[in-house]
Amino acid sequence: MQSATRSKKVLELGKRLVIKLGLADDLLGQWIAHDLAARIDALESNPEQATTAMRDECVKTILALWEHRNMLPAHLRPFHEIEPITRTLAALDVERGDDYRYFRPTLREAALEGVDEPSSNWLDLAFGLDYSARVLIQHALQSAGAAAGIEAHPWVEAAIRAGAEVEPERQTIDFLLGRLYPDGNLKNEKIEEAKKEALCDKISKLEHFAALANTLATELRERLDNEFPPQAKP
Repeated sequence: MQSATRSKKVLELGKRLVIKLGLADDLLGQWIAHDLAARIDALESNPEQATTAMRDECVKTILALWEHRNMLPAHLRPFHEIEPITRTLAALDVERGDDYRYFRPTLREAALEGVDEPSSNWLDLAFGLDYSARVLIQHALQSAGAAAGIEAHPWVEAAIRAGAEVEPERQTIDFLLGRLYPDGNLKNEKIEEAKKEALCDKISKLEHFAALANTLATELRERLDNEFPPQAKP
């Protein structure tokens, strides 16, 4: 038997599904929406006559539909808009907890140990490029999916309130909206300070990367001119 509070939250999630499925030009979606809407209406319009069994069955139906949300036709899925971003995140693997794509921070000191200065500088550059590539990819994906993340966020909130499973969509939307979840004991000003420090760190490293890239481009241009001088016009 579901608690009254949770049942109410699940019914709210069900109403969102009714709207989503009912608006589609799809016979199956409209049939599911009609059936679910009738179940919800029977509970809310005649609460005195609604039995516990009726409520539990309606809740069970909503949660089962939600559990199989990704098996619905693409245009009927609640998170259809962010699916390309979710697939790209999985392919590029930019949601890992560390800040690097190819190098692990724990291996950095070992990689640089005992290396002469010229080689160390180039290896350090490789680490910097790795970090910068991650930041740039994250920014590109967040820019591409920000609007979709905002549109899909209410679905996540409704699912969480209903106690329904909502991973990995929640992670994707948190990423798209640039959410930061530090220690829960931190006050709001500390959270803002942590966000500011993270942004400043990214800016600093990207500016350093840009300067190094410009220097390398200049060196390569000089090499090109020296090794392959422009042909004199006849």
